[in-house]
Amino acid sequence: MRFEFIVGVGCLVFSLLLVYSFIFSSGGILETYTLLNQISEVDKKIEKLNSEIKTKKELIHKIKNDPDFRKSFIKGLGFFIEENEYIFKFKEPNNLDLNYLNNKIKLELTKSIFTGIIILVGFLLSIQSFILLILKN
Repeated sequence: MRFEFIVGVGCLVFSLLLVYSFIFSSGGILETYTLLNQISEVDKKIEKLNSEIKTKKELIHKIKNDPDFRKSFIKGLGFFIEENEYIFKFKEPNNLDLNYLNNKIKLELTKSIFTGIIILVGFLLSIQSFILLILKN
């Protein structure tokens, strides 16, 4: 009876150490998800910058080659106003709060990670119970 208890406690400690190292150690699940999020954010920034570069190149090409577009572009900036002409500028509303969305995504990811941890601990405890049953018989 005492030997079985010691083996059971040893298996439990070993499984907890294994779970801890799997999740929190260097190169563990948490660090991996953090690095993946950083990589995806950098990829999105690169994609956004590439699209901005492309649109700015197209704009420069139009300004250089199309005099009508050049005139309308300069008018749009407010540098060229003809007689009896008024310019109104409207700001676009910023309805999309990106920080809120990022925090919501991170919260959902954290919930899913902890749910996985709970499932993994339950699985390891069931394996420990199975081992103890085998050792008893």
